[in-house]
Amino acid sequence: MILKIYIILFSLSLFIKDADKYCQVFWDQRCKLQFSDFIIVENEDSWIIEAKSAIGVSFNPRVVGDNKVELKVRTSFDKCESYMKGALDSVLLEHENIHFHIAEVYARKIRKCFQDIDCLTSNGAYEMYRLYLDSLDMVHDIYDDETVKGMNVEAQKKWGEKVQEQLFMLKDYAEPVFIVKECEK
Repeated sequence: MILKIYIILFSLSLFIKDADKYCQVFWDQRCKLQFSDFIIVENEDSWIIEAKSAIGVSFNPRVVGDNKVELKVRTSFDKCESYMKGALDSVLLEHENIHFHIAEVYARKIRKCFQDIDCLTSNGAYEMYRLYLDSLDMVHDIYDDETVKGMNVEAQKKWGEKVQEQLFMLKDYAEPVFIVKECEK
């Protein structure tokens, strides 16, 4: 009986890991989000167009040696939690892509911050990470307000250019995995 439960739990964990692989799209300069990355929701009110993108910046530390910590800071899009409702609109798709790029800008800012300090404590790292995520949330809101959630095409174009410029300026921090020194306890 215990063996059957173990096999079922092991099989379930493999299924969840496979589902997670399917759901997660990690940020890559060469790739853009496509309509197929979203769950398409039918909408009786065809004039209502909206989207929700589940975008996150993850922070995973791992001790790799004496006073050395490997940090992985990655930007991801969750296909299983993101949707588009109404007509498939290329302006709205571009709006969501810019949200994804904004998150990568903040992932690079986090990487830069961690790499620019002499040593890192776990509490300090987590606090800095939270501060950057709070700033990221505010920037997403400002972007939505200034572009009227993508309806102001000219403002969206300016935001797209600005974000691409920031990605370029932070190109030295594009690698999601890096090593930092842990402060002595």
